[in-house]
Amino acid sequence: LRQSKVSFLSRLYCFAVTNSSFSHFIPQKAGIPLVQVLRYWKSLYHVMLTQNDTLSLAITLPHMQRVHNYLGLTDDPLAEKGDLIDYGEAKATASGFAILMLKYARMHLCYVFNDYSRGNENIIEPKELKEAPRSIELMSMLYLRAALLIEMVRMNVKRRIHLREVRRIIAKFDQLSKGSPHNLTDRYYLLMAEMSSLNGNDDEAYRNFVVAISVTKKERNLLMHALAQERCALHFLRKASSGQNLIGHESDRELALPHLLAALESYKDWGGVAKVLRLRQSIVQLFGEEVLAQ
Repeated sequence: LRQSKVSFLSRLYCFAVTNSSFSHFIPQKAGIPLVQVLRYWKSLYHVMLTQNDTLSLAITLPHMQRVHNYLGLTDDPLAEKGDLIDYGEAKATASGFAILMLKYARMHLCYVFNDYSRGNENIIEPKELKEAPRSIELMSMLYLRAALLIEMVRMNVKRRIHLREVRRIIAKFDQLSKGSPHNLTDRYYLLMAEMSSLNGNDDEAYRNFVVAISVTKKERNLLMHALAQERCALHFLRKASSGQNLIGHESDRELALPHLLAALESYKDWGGVAKVLRLRQSIVQLFGEEVLAQ
């Protein structure tokens, strides 16, 4: 393969990992499991080394490390030092688009594993987003940025500033989703659901979560379906813990359970072993082991 071809393919696989889907390139591959992504990437890795394609390696290695982390091939999925790269050392020497990919990979890991404080430490800033091509890559970065900013608002960090930016990002997704139902519609409804939940609009939040769940199921996007189910469950758990819900404390906890179990199954199908282990532990702590046995 020529180097330009390798670079293109490596980026294709990189964003397949990012979105857990080839739906933007090869529709029938939507929801591709992690083990399959890893197998595809290994077939390119030797070629990239042979061609000395350092740019492609710099772009893809952070995401392949992330795949290893999700597959449970590392002791701590959130550790900066992995079996393929050391994120800290790599960021110290990287520049331009390569450093964007490093931060993007860390943001993604922290979001999926619900470590929002560490995710905020790696968040891509607006000026850095100028390095990203005007494509699906940029919108995926914007989604993660908005999702993490919402969590910062929940922690009362720069509430007004962050809310203003999240609304701008949602407006971009709204415009895209109206152009085509395949234009990250799931992310749009997830962000809308999170914002409604944040504002205490529980019915609207649940409606948007349901749409996101439905869209991701139809698209067979395993990761996004798992995230949509889990985020919906977290919405009910927050309501239950607040003691200010209309349905009632126990009822909200009960409403969360089926979404947690559905998320667990989707994470299993995706191949996210490390995430499955952590989510199982959370479910057991909240509801006991018997719910998993059932």
